[in-house]
Amino acid sequence: MATDAVKRKVALRVQAHQISKRPGGDNLPACVKHALSLQGCPDSYPRQPMPAPTARQKEAIAPALRHLLEIEGGKRLVAAE
Repeated sequence: MATDAVKRKVALRVQAHQISKRPGGDNLPACVKHALSLQGCPDSYPRQPMPAPTARQKEAIAPALRHLLEIEGGKRLVAAE
């Protein structure tokens, strides 16, 4: 029988997978940077030739991140400097 901690980790993993499957191509690291910036971490540009997240990707990332934060019970998943 799965504990609450295991269930939470599985839910987080599923949400992280959903973020990685957002439409737009092979720029997952740039999308991760965007998700970090939404949590208050310093924003930066992706290394070229990787494109920055599109408006559509940003719109898809925000609700998935909000859901992750609801599961986690905090304002961010990482510690901002």
